[in-house]
This record gives sequence, structure tokens and C-alpha cells, in this order.
Amino acid sequence: MHVKSREYKVMVDTSLCADLEAALSSIRDETEDLARSLGLGFAGKFDPEDPKERMILFLDTPDFTVRQNGLLLRQRVKHKSGTTEYTLKCRTADRYIAAGRDLSPGQGLEPESKLEEDIGVPFISRFSHSTTVSLDAHQELAGGNYPTLLSTAARLFPGLLALQRDDLTCAPETALVPVRGLNVFEQVFNGPKVHFPNARGHSSPTPADVALILWSKSKKGRVLTAELSFRYEAQKEAFSADVASGAKRFFEGLQHLDWTRPEAITKTQYMYGGM
Repeated sequence: MHVKSREYKVMVDTSLCADLEAALSSIRDETEDLARSLGLGFAGKFDPEDPKERMILFLDTPDFTVRQNGLLLRQRVKHKSGTTEYTLKCRTADRYIAAGRDLSPGQGLEPESKLEEDIGVPFISRFSHSTTVSLDAHQELAGGNYPTLLSTAARLFPGLLALQRDDLTCAPETALVPVRGLNVFEQVFNGPKVHFPNARGHSSPTPADVALILWSKSKKGRVLTAELSFRYEAQKEAFSADVASGAKRFFEGLQHLDWTRPEAITKTQYMYGGM
């Protein structure tokens, strides 16, 4: 299983987002200045009028058994289409554990599976193997009708029936609840791209997409947590050393900007109360 993409993530000071349009402009300008100071290309800007919008919750047992088994179960409901996505993810520092985890979808579901590398501050690499299935708004487990029992969630991902707690397999009747009762509103702003030079000094044919991701309790609510990320892809894991070197320098530079918060907890840690 090839790594499809590499994504670098750093948290952002949420107070910057009080004036969202000004924040998008400031972040764009300062990331461009950083990129150009490192000899990297930069183009594009955030579109404040057309972010991806979706409601997100994580499902787990009341004592977080899903996470203690090295998994995350997430529901996303897209604001525009009403499509519901369920993702089962294994994220770990060991690539082969991640790639080998059984995340097979239920019968009749069309999956999208991928293996990605996630890079956190200061430079911590972990691998995320995930499978996502999509449901139309009229289907049984769409939207607010999320599974409340392990047996129901296993219709989406049968491997969930293998979860263990205290060396015992969890009963199918084990309850699932939204983690910490949170259902957050997510906005993803895309647009800017960073271009990393290859060995001949030319821009990489696969530039990195920059995104600002905001979580709040509602569309007009206070921002709870914010993340800036950039991601680039390569076919059959053909990531060049020159692109990786440029990405590393850019990532390290981001961590020294005034509005980034390398010490802050990640979005997943926020959802789980700092865990």
C-alpha cells in the first residue's frame, strides 16, 4: 500500500480568527513571504466566500475503547449536499501497523481507502490508514441517525466487532456516543499553493495545497480550534528528496510565525479533551 500524500499540520492562534477575512489575508501574505524567503514559489489566495462546510463528530464508547484500540471513528455531514461520510482511521507512528489494519467496509458500501503521512510539530511523522464510506441523506445512518451501538457501526465497518477492552472482546451491544457530546462545525478554506523546486531548480509538478481549518460550535460561533496545513501528493510514493527538503524548511518556518501555536493540542486531542 503506497503513501498517497504527505500532510504537514500546525495549530493557529484562534484569537486571530475573530476577524476572519483579515485573518485569511494575513495568513496568506505571511506564508507567501516565508515561502519566497526560502526560495519557494507561492500562488493563489484563500476564498472567504466558499469554504467547505460540514458538521463533525467522533463516535466512541463512553470509556473511549475505540481510541484505545488505536482507531478513530468519525462522521462528517457535508453542509451543501447533505452527504454523510463515515471514516474509520488507524493512525500510528508505525507505517506497517497502520497499513495492515483491517478497515474493510460493510457489504454493499463503496469505500475510499488511503494511506497518508501526517507530520506534526516539531517534525513528528505518523501514518494514517483510513477507509471512508458515503451515505445519501435518505439512508438509514445518515445525519443525526448515527449508530449508537457497536453492532450498528459494524454494518459500516465490520472490524469494529473485534474491539477489545481489558483483554475481552466488546459485546455488540456496547454503546457508542459522540465524544464529549461535541458536534462541531468545520470550515475548510483552500486556495494558496506552495511550489517546491526539484533537482533542476524547476517547480515540482505537484505543488502543495494550503488549507486553513476552523472548528466552532456553529457557523457564527467562536472558533474553538484552528489548524494550518499543507499537503502534496505523488504517484506510487515517488516523493523526491528535493521536494521533501523544501517542505521541511517551510514547515519549520511556519512554526516560528507569530500566529502559529506549535505547543497547542491537535484537533483530535481537542475532541478527546486533550488526550
